[in-house]
Amino acid sequence: MCPMRHCIVGIYYESQNGKAVAMYLNDLKTMVAWAIAKKALDPWCGICHSQTWTYEDEPTIFKTIAEAQGPMAMLELEQQQAAKLLKPSHN
Repeated sequence: MCPMRHCIVGIYYESQNGKAVAMYLNDLKTMVAWAIAKKALDPWCGICHSQTWTYEDEPTIFKTIAEAQGPMAMLELEQQQAAKLLKPSHN
């Protein structure tokens, strides 16, 4: 997230005990660094343009990935639509 808490990238996973798994947060940081290096992801927030990133790992209201899949799919679709609106026009 940027300092204004606009979510730039998100992942979800199922924890055996409901607690954070450091490996997944490290994997996210590695994935983001790779995507920025490959220019697949801009190194700034598309809303406020901050280039400062923070990473968090917090539990959700869902107990399992299966339970989360429907709501997460809807959120992903909403994010894709928002990204299209925020993407600069090249016209």
